[in-house]
Amino acid sequence: MRRIASDDQIKNALMKSLQNSVKTLSELHRIVSKRLYPYAVSLKRLKLVALKTKEIDIKIKKRVLKSRYVKNCPVCGSEFEKKYGIDVFGKKNHVGYVCKECKFSIGLMLEIPYRYIFSRK
Repeated sequence: MRRIASDDQIKNALMKSLQNSVKTLSELHRIVSKRLYPYAVSLKRLKLVALKTKEIDIKIKKRVLKSRYVKNCPVCGSEFEKKYGIDVFGKKNHVGYVCKECKFSIGLMLEIPYRYIFSRK
């Protein structure tokens, strides 16, 4: 039976694994799991630890869904804030949403991430 790794162990394994950029979350999970062998880590937890680590740069590619309802961030699960812009006449317009925690931003249409690219800063 495998034990659950601590956040520090996951962070150390992430930093050792990211010599080059990694193009998918599942590939990063496979590499980090090999380094953490007696311990286990889930995809979701690995992604959250990588988001909190300041030495890791994450680029998120996203696609548009037909639904327009947005409540929580699809990356980290925290709430969105409305993002406003000012038009030519000086009025405030709602232009999208931005996450309070991970700074993931979307427009008025619901966009969800479909690919994560991880690299060192």
